[in-house]
Amino acid sequence: MANGPEVIPTVPWAEAFENVPAFGDEEFSWEGQDETVENLSSDAQSLVLFGKLEEEFWLGPHRVRMRTLTVDEELAVDLIIKPWNETKGEGRAYVTAVVGAALVAENGRDFFSAMPLGPDDTSVERVIRQKFEFTARRYYWPVLQRLYDFYKELERRQLAALDELAKKSPTASQSRN
Repeated sequence: MANGPEVIPTVPWAEAFENVPAFGDEEFSWEGQDETVENLSSDAQSLVLFGKLEEEFWLGPHRVRMRTLTVDEELAVDLIIKPWNETKGEGRAYVTAVVGAALVAENGRDFFSAMPLGPDDTSVERVIRQKFEFTARRYYWPVLQRLYDFYKELERRQLAALDELAKKSPTASQSRN
């Protein structure tokens, strides 16, 4: 991260959602749409139904499950890596924190069960910090790089699914007519 924070480009799909009512709004409806959840890709279905992408894959002999992060979790990652800002370790700290935050399970074992979370340990930052510390102690750098590559692929697929949803949104179909 020596070159500064990642710049997030303006995404064209955002315009398609500007005038679309939100879930819970009285006028929210996909009436008149011939597209249903079943007609969407599995990634778009996952976003509609769960708000995230989550996938299990094999890394050598280990079965790993990861998911995309919420903004709250991404902001917690930034707070946790602050001690490494502007050091040679900043990039490694960032990758370690993102991977730790995104890990859901390993070999069928819930990632949280590997950590002692008490009743007061429910804040997002505290959970992400504990996952970061656990991940930093448990994994070697080449493994973290592989896991991070998989996470970046999940993010890429998330953007593609959002593009798909934008093209099938009521606003997009009205502009095509």
